[in-house]
Amino acid sequence: MNIASELFGSYLRCRYKAYLKAHGIAGQPSEYEQMSGQRLKPYTEQALSHVFQVYKSEDAAQSLMVTDHALREGRPVIINARIAADGIEAGCDVLERVKGASALGNFHYHPVLFRVARSVSREDSLMLGFAGMALARLQGGEPVESGKIICGTDYQTHRIKLGQAMAEARGVVEEISGLLSSGQPRPLLLNDHCRVCEYRQSCLAKAKEKDHLSLLRGLSEREITALNNRGIFTVTQYSYTFRPRRVRSRQKPRRFDLQA
Repeated sequence: MNIASELFGSYLRCRYKAYLKAHGIAGQPSEYEQMSGQRLKPYTEQALSHVFQVYKSEDAAQSLMVTDHALREGRPVIINARIAADGIEAGCDVLERVKGASALGNFHYHPVLFRVARSVSREDSLMLGFAGMALARLQGGEPVESGKIICGTDYQTHRIKLGQAMAEARGVVEEISGLLSSGQPRPLLLNDHCRVCEYRQSCLAKAKEKDHLSLLRGLSEREITALNNRGIFTVTQYSYTFRPRRVRSRQKPRRFDLQA
C-alpha cells in the first residue's frame, strides 16, 4: 500500500485517524471539513491565475501522474500533480521548474502548495517536505532545497527550506510504514483535531466507554503517558489521586498590651 498525502496528513493530525483511514473505515465528515473542501477549489483556481499568470496555458501540464519521463519534458509548470515514487504518493498543487542541475538536465522542479489560511503551520511545512521527498526520488535523488506555500487572501508566497521538513517527513513515513505492517491500531487519544474530525462521534463514544484520560482536554500526550506509567489509565483512577491542600492556620502573636 502506497503512503499517499491524505494518509500522511491524517497521521500528522491523529495517529488513530490514520489507522482508520488506512483500513477503509469511513466516518461522517464534519461541517468544517465540508466547508474547507468547498473553499479550497475556488481558492486554488484564483491562486493559480494570480501567481502563475506569467505562464501561458499551453505551457502547463494539468492533472498529471508525474513520472521522470514527464519531468524531462521540462514544462514550466505542472498543475495538480501526483508524484508516485518508492511507495509514497504525494499530491502537489503545482510543480514549478527552476534553474539548477539534476538528473533531468540543467533544471529541476520544486513543490508549491496552496493554503487558504493566512499563516503556514508545521503541518503545512511537513506536507511540503513529503512532496519534496517524492520529487527528489524522481529527479535522481538530489535533495529538493526549497518549496513554496502560497496562503491567505493576498496570496503571500512563503519560501520554505526543505532540509529539516524532509528529514521529519521521512521519520513520519517510517512510523506510518510500521503502523501498516503491524496491523495494530495506535491507542485512542483525543486531541484538538477531534472537534472537526469525521470520526469525532465514534472516538468520543469509545473514550467515554473507557473513561479515557484524554477526556480531560488539558492533559497532553506526554502527561497521559506519565500517568499510564504510574498505573493510572482512567479519569476515575486519576480522581483518587487528588489530595486537598492543608491550610495552615497562622496564629496571631499574643498582644499583651491588649490583655493589659
